[in-house]
Amino acid sequence: MPLIDQAHRLMHLWRAGDEAKVDDYLDTRGLKRNALFAQLLQALIELAPAGSEERSILESLSNHIASRGGISAPRQIGMEV
Repeated sequence: MPLIDQAHRLMHLWRAGDEAKVDDYLDTRGLKRNALFAQLLQALIELAPAGSEERSILESLSNHIASRGGISAPRQIGMEV
């Protein structure tokens, strides 16, 4: 399954508030340690409008993954529009 589809599925799980299913999905697919997935999440965060629900969910997911010992993409400074 493409990474973008996996990110979309995780967004739905997160929005539903099912943290256990989020963790299971991440573990089953090895996404916590996938550097490309972390970069994809960061790119989606940067593309989402500031203050949007989409951005909030993506940021929460990224923070959740990092708090669970996963890889996080380096944030670019000065790229905010």
